[in-house]
Amino acid sequence: MHIPTFTERYSWEDFQLVEDIRKILTMVRDNRFSGNYQPYQVRTKNALYQQFVSVPQANDFIDIDLNVRTLKLEYAIQVWEIAQSLVRRKFPIYLRNRWEKQKDSPIKKFTFIDSNRAEATTYFLEMLQQVCASKRVVVSEFSALKRYDSPDFDANQLEMNVLVNQAQLSEEFIHTLTHKIYQGEDLGLQPKNYSFSFEEIQDYFVFCDEKLLGLLNAIDENKFIPEKLQTFFKCAVDGDFDGLQTLLSAGVPINSIDRDGETALTKVVKRFNDYFQANDDEKKIEELRAETMKMMETLLTNGADVNLFGFKGLNALQYAAFSHQPELIKILLEHGANPNFNYFPEEGEEQVKSTPLFTLLNSIPVFEEEIAETNACIQLLRDAGAIG
Repeated sequence: MHIPTFTERYSWEDFQLVEDIRKILTMVRDNRFSGNYQPYQVRTKNALYQQFVSVPQANDFIDIDLNVRTLKLEYAIQVWEIAQSLVRRKFPIYLRNRWEKQKDSPIKKFTFIDSNRAEATTYFLEMLQQVCASKRVVVSEFSALKRYDSPDFDANQLEMNVLVNQAQLSEEFIHTLTHKIYQGEDLGLQPKNYSFSFEEIQDYFVFCDEKLLGLLNAIDENKFIPEKLQTFFKCAVDGDFDGLQTLLSAGVPINSIDRDGETALTKVVKRFNDYFQANDDEKKIEELRAETMKMMETLLTNGADVNLFGFKGLNALQYAAFSHQPELIKILLEHGANPNFNYFPEEGEEQVKSTPLFTLLNSIPVFEEEIAETNACIQLLRDAGAIG
């Protein structure tokens, strides 16, 4: 039975939309990957510009994450935040959900469990419209510099937010603005209050069904890992062959996915890759390669899905490509590994059909042995039908 990988479960457009929503969540939530189950979300619609800049200050430079957004987008965000509070007041448990384990599959099904979810969703849209109609929300141009207070960012990192009354953020406007920031010039912002109708900002709101919300919060799918499975993954990470076999004999689900979106097979190959990238002890590398191949064969012959991976994860073939290992790639391809996966659809490089092949073609091997291994990996992938 084919188990759909993470990227196969969603369309390219799904990934692009969710990534656009996450740009907003990065600014307004501590966690942009988890716990965001509101039926309506806000997307940028190209009304947000984010860039890392270095600015001269006191005979030195400071690093700043620059966020520039239009007043309409800011207005939509504030209306959305207020609507959430109003909906929660009337439907306090409408966000309750669960990820249900499915028979004969490691993929969990996401569902809402509150009977008022549909009514709350309709009410949410009504609140978005009514908050706009009240005209009690106002926005104005301004700029503010602050230190990040999110656990996702370095405590020494600075963030600069700039709100501008622009229909769109053209390249020319951004160039002029960033030049003024670098030079320490007046940005020419006007402290005038603005309000907008729902019709003027409605395109920033996007309805998210269960499928999209499952993608937006995909990290929650494998948040809770049973103790026996934790031990199974640890055996893979530690190279504990005997422990791995004992757990397989005890019936542990071989295709389980951990919090990193990886299976035990992936972790075995990742373990080799991590050591290979950080060490140059040829004898130890050869021993570890043989040990890795033994564990791979054991997992694959016991039913490990060679292609499976989950949210934020990769599969074994990609890690074998990272370390330029033709022996490992050969084993995986012989067991049916599909070379044509784009593991990073949120990055927008739709032209990449085979991330493993793309990785190898863009690597820069230095030594003659590395060049030979890289070329051997490329040939194996192309013989298996890799596109690129």
